[in-house]
Amino acid sequence: PFAGVGPYAILIAKRRQPKRVHASDANPAAMDLLRQNVAANRAEVVEVREGDARAILRTIAPVDRVILDLPHTAMDFLPDAVQALGPRGTAHLYAILDDAEREERARQIRLAIEQEGRRVESLGLHIVRAYSPTQHHVAFDVTVGPG
Repeated sequence: PFAGVGPYAILIAKRRQPKRVHASDANPAAMDLLRQNVAANRAEVVEVREGDARAILRTIAPVDRVILDLPHTAMDFLPDAVQALGPRGTAHLYAILDDAEREERARQIRLAIEQEGRRVESLGLHIVRAYSPTQHHVAFDVTVGPG
């Protein structure tokens, strides 16, 4: 979801050699640019899907990995991402947080996954970049297993 013009999708397709990469976005202009980028980079394994992230996640499930890189609303899509994961999979969830908010967000992630009847096998955090003097753009990498 939220693939935009495809930076993650194309890098994954070129560097990881997956069978398939699903890249979706609701923005038609971004999707046109994504199609152009896929062609220009010869990233044939990237399947471009225009539309609502939740609906697309339901149609492509099960998947190994979901990247939720829209930092202000990623948590809203976590239940849908967890439902789209196969028996064991990874969700990468981005956020913009103060240092003091990180532990609470990790707790919220664990709770959301448990509410979907799944188990958190591992939960890591890394800083992507500074966002403001008091906040960082961070990524939570969550491996999810059966409940």
